[in-house]
Amino acid sequence: SLASALGSAPHVTVKRVAGGRVSNHLVDHAKVGDVLQARGPSGVFTVAPNPSASRELLLVAGGSGITPIASIAESVLAAEPKSRVFLVFGNRAREDVIFRERLAALQARHGQRFVVEHVLETTTDGTPGRLDAITQRVRIEALGVELSRVEVFVCGPTPVMEAAREATRALGIPSERVHEERFTSPEQRTAVVMPRGPQTVLVTLGGTKRQIAQQEGQTLLEAGLAGGIPMPFSCAMGGCAACKVRLVDGDVVQEEPNCLTTAERDAGFVLACCSRATGPCAVEVP
Repeated sequence: SLASALGSAPHVTVKRVAGGRVSNHLVDHAKVGDVLQARGPSGVFTVAPNPSASRELLLVAGGSGITPIASIAESVLAAEPKSRVFLVFGNRAREDVIFRERLAALQARHGQRFVVEHVLETTTDGTPGRLDAITQRVRIEALGVELSRVEVFVCGPTPVMEAAREATRALGIPSERVHEERFTSPEQRTAVVMPRGPQTVLVTLGGTKRQIAQQEGQTLLEAGLAGGIPMPFSCAMGGCAACKVRLVDGDVVQEEPNCLTTAERDAGFVLACCSRATGPCAVEVP
């Protein structure tokens, strides 16, 4: 995810993870002048700033989940003088807070239009705090957010994401106004019965129809890519919705939970990266 605001030089943020192949390689070996290949831009975890807008944004981040959240906050604050942004940010300790100075500068610049609530597991006074559902609900209510019109954006570890879903549901915020981006796949997913044998899938992309064979064990995305269809994707674990397709005919089994909203499900969308056809089916790439 881009951590940069609109109008600034694009950049990403890398946090070293114990045993992480990519993060450790980049931190230890990447240098000025290196050229890195990247896929994108993709995904739907975005906000289109509108100078005439007057809205309430609630941002919930855990750890390195602040990277896209900071981009959204800074972009909206700069472009929408009548909008307010609220951030609930969870970390282990003060020294683990990514963008601490950047967030403080935004607070100083925008005053009450940008309110930040830090939740630390380890504090100087010894009172621990975790970004669980109860904590999130209490903090959100204390911020004075207009729940009737707030848009929520959540990014962080799976427990933070699940707690945010529970907290926003308890506060009566409709699921279609809660947007998620996952950096990791859920720790526990519902067990699905894997379809046996190959299945025929008709894929429509850009007005062109192609028939492919989904081999046993393959997802719709894997089958499409293997069949030479340039289907869009990004995280490939159900966390960004870049791979969503509309199920036109037939049935699929889909791993849960994932980032699809209720509105997207009602419109017939499934995620190609974690869905498998159970028989002949047809999908359309939007």
